[in-house]
Amino acid sequence: MKNIKDISNYKDFLNIIDFKDLLYSIYNLLENEFNNYLNYDYLKFDPIIFPKEALLKKENNVEMIALISSTFAFGNRKAIVNFLKKLFNILDLNQIQIDLKKLFIDKKIYENFLDYFSDNVLYEKLQSDKLFKIINDIPNEEKEIFNIISNNIKILFKKYYEKIKNLKYRWLDSKIIFSYILSIIFFYFNFDNVESFLLNGKIIDNKSFFLKIEMILNFLNSFTKIFLFIIINKNENIDNNNFYFDKNFSQKLKKDFIKINSLTPSLKSSSLKRFMLFLKWCSFYDSLNLGLWNKKFQKYLLYPLDTHILNKTTFFILIILYKIDIQNYNLKKSIEKYINKNINIMNKIIFFSYFYSSNLKEINNEEIKDILLKNFETFYKKYKICLKNNLKRKSFLKNSLNDAIIITDFYKIFSKENPLKYDFCLTFL
Repeated sequence: MKNIKDISNYKDFLNIIDFKDLLYSIYNLLENEFNNYLNYDYLKFDPIIFPKEALLKKENNVEMIALISSTFAFGNRKAIVNFLKKLFNILDLNQIQIDLKKLFIDKKIYENFLDYFSDNVLYEKLQSDKLFKIINDIPNEEKEIFNIISNNIKILFKKYYEKIKNLKYRWLDSKIIFSYILSIIFFYFNFDNVESFLLNGKIIDNKSFFLKIEMILNFLNSFTKIFLFIIINKNENIDNNNFYFDKNFSQKLKKDFIKINSLTPSLKSSSLKRFMLFLKWCSFYDSLNLGLWNKKFQKYLLYPLDTHILNKTTFFILIILYKIDIQNYNLKKSIEKYINKNINIMNKIIFFSYFYSSNLKEINNEEIKDILLKNFETFYKKYKICLKNNLKRKSFLKNSLNDAIIITDFYKIFSKENPLKYDFCLTFL
């Protein structure tokens, strides 16, 4: 069959091809792309290269480097890698860990500092008004301890300021970036690492797993805000409470807190793409991941969604739905836009369809086709109504937790054991 040159030709192909053969062609396309990108050379232009190199060097903070790298994995791929390269070149994470640990070497100081915020940092994202209230409510006899901590953190920031003063990424300035790095190190100071935090207590289902994830993000979010507040607070102590209600300072802090929320978003408003990327890197064992953790977490993970994943997956689902219901008006309207965006992918599907049906050396695997069909029927039974409703939306798939679940389950049609295996290749497809 000839290549499609415009969107009017796709109907011919979808009308002719058998449904099982369509699934099989998509399966072969995904597997072929996955194997093509199962190559270390491609990782040089991906943020995972930094924890990968740390792993090869047998460094002791690979997980932390992975968490930092995934957090800043938004925007242009080249810009991400260039920023992270600069960040890791100018900041010695091991030395900052040592410096921060020295600040809390006094157990009483450490426990007091943690107690001020312990009721808030795991179960909610700290807002500026709440932070002001917590600090102003510190008992008078303990305010001196908070002042000592604050001044020590300011000294720590000044130690690294010359190195980081020009460090910036997108809308994030050096103070926010440094505060976030401190919050990560402080998390490791409290919980050893992310894996041990997840393993502490029972995870019985997706809900309990995501509750743990939300707690980690809340901790990082809140302490980034706390450290930033301390760094930009020009007062030497907290005795003068009028400072905390200064209008200009409050407005500046609120704007900075919104920026911090973009680093550690909530499940209510996001699919947590970058944290899912971190979890995937740590949980899976292949050349595209790190394989640091217990494999038990794999079954809870969802696709790290970006525009590439959303676009490609929408395209795949729509052509399958079109094959099922060719007369559906909403489907016809939606599919043309995505066919137009993905002509090259459509041509690859046609190629694999033609190759596996005409190549005499290739024996069509009917067993795989039957498995794919069975997997699709399970998926379609679960999401039929949802997919029908999605056709009425402006965007068929969105960057949301619900759609991340749908997308993950969709790729289980083609790889039940490891549906996330196609994540990397879909970016380049």
